[in-house]
Amino acid sequence: MLSYIVRRIMEAIPALLGISIISFILLHIVPGDPVRIMLGQHYTAQRAAALSASLGLNKPLYMQYLIWLGNIVRGNLGYSYNYSQ
Repeated sequence: MLSYIVRRIMEAIPALLGISIISFILLHIVPGDPVRIMLGQHYTAQRAAALSASLGLNKPLYMQYLIWLGNIVRGNLGYSYNYSQ
């Protein structure tokens, strides 16, 4: 019974990794700029660059994914683009 459970967990890992990749790509394909949404009326190029740097949005996509995946594994779901001020 224990070997069955371990085998099922090991089979679920690639599926969860695939779902995480699809979720991350969908977040980046959706139209709209999260920095522009967060800054709203206070948007300037300088503030946008600073916020992008602080959120890590200026890093390459694969680095963003690895950071995102590491945070998800630790239970950190990140910032809300709509509600953080």
